[in-house]
Amino acid sequence: MPREFRSILFSTEEIVPILMQLTGVAGGHAAAGEVALHESASGDLSATLVARLPDGRRLVRAFGREELLTALLTLCRALMIPLPRSAEKTVERMGRDIALSVSLSSQHHCMSVERAASFV
Repeated sequence: MPREFRSILFSTEEIVPILMQLTGVAGGHAAAGEVALHESASGDLSATLVARLPDGRRLVRAFGREELLTALLTLCRALMIPLPRSAEKTVERMGRDIALSVSLSSQHHCMSVERAASFV
């Protein structure tokens, strides 16, 4: 059965605004912010947002894997990046970036493999 795999990469700079929204801080924006990704030996992924708020206060907030998944799904919706509803979605670290990985199994076969091969 065919499977589709896709990864959508985001830099840590690109996810600062959506993480700020998820903090619930009034205004939902930062004058400046950075995200550091952390991966434990067991593969558990987390991120720490450090931001300077417009009023000068410093915000430090940690996000777990599920919160990061929510953030990336929300960002994809905002950017109108289509994602299959039935696909399995996970968050991974890819170097300095964070990736939303999407995998989908084909549930429907339009023709047999033998018939499809006959067209080649």
